[in-house]
Amino acid sequence: MATAFTSGELVNLAWDLTGAVSSGLQTVSGEQFQIGMDALNELLAINTANMGLIPYFKQLDFNGVIGQEEYFFTGLIQVETLTFQIPNNPTPNDTVRFPMSRKTREDYFATPRANGISSLPYIYHTERAFNGTNIYIYFTPDQPYVFTLWGKFSLAQTVPLQDLSQVYDLYYLVYMRYAVASFICERQNIIPPPSVDKRLKMFEQQIRGTSPTDFTQKIQCPFNGNYSPNYAYANASAGYVPTGWGY
Repeated sequence: MATAFTSGELVNLAWDLTGAVSSGLQTVSGEQFQIGMDALNELLAINTANMGLIPYFKQLDFNGVIGQEEYFFTGLIQVETLTFQIPNNPTPNDTVRFPMSRKTREDYFATPRANGISSLPYIYHTERAFNGTNIYIYFTPDQPYVFTLWGKFSLAQTVPLQDLSQVYDLYYLVYMRYAVASFICERQNIIPPPSVDKRLKMFEQQIRGTSPTDFTQKIQCPFNGNYSPNYAYANASAGYVPTGWGY
């Protein structure tokens, strides 16, 4: 069983790194402790905006609502993928998963389209909002499909006795220790030891490479023989396509 590691312990170790307290001092208290806790929570908040320093992706399932385009999710800060499932009749316990295409703000909101249609969804767009993210889906669902997204979520604020080992891997706790020490030094006008800055930059570089965003682009062209129709095309054409389009 892993040994508990609390937020308070992390603050104590961070103060030790600053060189502002004796290395033999086991704990800090009072104003120093509160400064450390504030620095830890500020780090968690700032990393919510710096998604490269959040190494964890999570899965979230949600039910679509018939005719509803906009969905809000608390704490969601980045969507990597979005899919939905259709029951595979006549065996509804089996499902078929279909991907959705992400669109830019201009492509989603500022291009021609037919409004008020509920059908198979095929595109989506995300917008950061206060305390979370809005996801916009088109077409709006004509059934309560089950959607699955993979994304990053904000790091929750912490309290002194919270066991951080239940939330973060050891390597991330080590990184937070150095980052909090740097925050404390800046707040207290202390020159941080060179080793702290050096290791912090090293940790940040390593964490950004742990779970990077997938920037793979898939280009579909109807003239190269490898065209895959989307749901808009399927609904508009009723499944009929010109001869020689490669499927």
